[in-house]
Amino acid sequence: MVADTFRQGTQHADYLQHERVSRPERGEQDSSLPFNPAVAWSISLLTSLALWWGIWLAVSSLASVLV
Repeated sequence: MVADTFRQGTQHADYLQHERVSRPERGEQDSSLPFNPAVAWSISLLTSLALWWGIWLAVSSLASVLV
């Protein structure tokens, strides 16, 4: 049973080779952004404007009912 388990601090050679190969790939994947920053800012701006328009519409509708 002891032969089937790894001792602490030791790793299988195939695992170490996989780690050496995948490190540069992992670095490229971590630095990639899901959106272009300009697109992300545009989406944020449009979403914010839509929310403010909705708030303004709700307040003006409520004001017209009360007045």
